[in-house]
Amino acid sequence: MEPASARSYPRPAQQVFASEEPAVVKVLVQLYPVIPATREEREQQRPMGRNRERYQQLLVGWHDIVRAADRLGVWGMATVEHPFHSAV
Repeated sequence: MEPASARSYPRPAQQVFASEEPAVVKVLVQLYPVIPATREEREQQRPMGRNRERYQQLLVGWHDIVRAADRLGVWGMATVEHPFHSAV
């Protein structure tokens, strides 16, 4: 008896029409709200999500990432609806 990995299973036939265009992968970049800081800064300035200067620094960094992704032709950007990832 053949091992399971060596068996071939029938696959459904796919119809390809001449008028169809090839599928295009739409790349989506997921951004996480991590405020840049050292471990010591995180311990001293907890909770980091309330620090306006750090929050603005985060947004500036995202802006740079979004611009670069746009130049590369990325389809979309997203972020999580979650409290800031500022834990130590």
